[in-house]
Amino acid sequence: MTEALKHSPWPFFGTAGGTGTIRISDGIVYSNGVTQLSGAPSYLAAAEAWHEQLLDEAPDAAVSIVRVTQTDPYSVVVRYNISWTPPSATWLASLGEAVPAWRVVRVDLLHRLRERAVFKWRNVAALFLRAAQTGELLVPRAVIQCSAQLSFAPRETGDDAVCELVAQHERVDLIESVRSGELQNRALARDLLLFLDSRRPPGWSVDDWNAEVLAKVNIEAVPGMGQFDIDGLEPLDQSDLVSGGAAALGYLTVCVLAVGASIGAVYFAQLNEARDMQRELDLLGASLLLLRSAASQ
Repeated sequence: MTEALKHSPWPFFGTAGGTGTIRISDGIVYSNGVTQLSGAPSYLAAAEAWHEQLLDEAPDAAVSIVRVTQTDPYSVVVRYNISWTPPSATWLASLGEAVPAWRVVRVDLLHRLRERAVFKWRNVAALFLRAAQTGELLVPRAVIQCSAQLSFAPRETGDDAVCELVAQHERVDLIESVRSGELQNRALARDLLLFLDSRRPPGWSVDDWNAEVLAKVNIEAVPGMGQFDIDGLEPLDQSDLVSGGAAALGYLTVCVLAVGASIGAVYFAQLNEARDMQRELDLLGASLLLLRSAASQ
């Protein structure tokens, strides 16, 4: 069973209903800390959709099985990683591959889980200086570490399958890190969001799924992931900027209203002048008609 898992289209068993000696139970249940599924049709539809959505978000995404441990005759724990180049770093990878003297070295930031990420231009300069000195350009690699608890049941049929997958419960490390308050690195939080975007179940709208994710995983608790968080500013500076921006917006609103009132006043003054002129022309026309009538008599 463990060998079959190592050669399966992990982290799911594809749309064929299973692989090798493993089949998908009609009553399979699945959970990952954010969503739950039940029944083979839902499981298989999600497996196909999640594979396609991940490649849409990250075309170079890859899955690697780290370890497969059989805990009892019908229970297995699979440790696996999903990795890709973050969209914000694709240009850096392309640049590194285009320079003959450089070799692209992929690195993850999981060891900086508890560090707050703040953008600094000097870090960019240091990155390219290191590449010039060593010939190695460091490119970020997003890595989502997961573990899955699989439960099987014996299968008594005439085909080659010997067991059915009846339950798959997954644990995503970064989700647990957010919930415990351990995750402080904004870059890793963004990697987690991309991963969760790719796990939107079939039938869910983007807006509904985003609301569900935020309800289940308080990603805004990570420094820099709040609605008004801005790169390079500490929370106090951000609040000052937001309040200053609100004051500036209020001032601009007053200015716009004042300018609009001025333009309106000029417009209405010109309109009144035009009306007065029209009344005078009408009066002049009436007078001419009376003079012409009197002359004809």
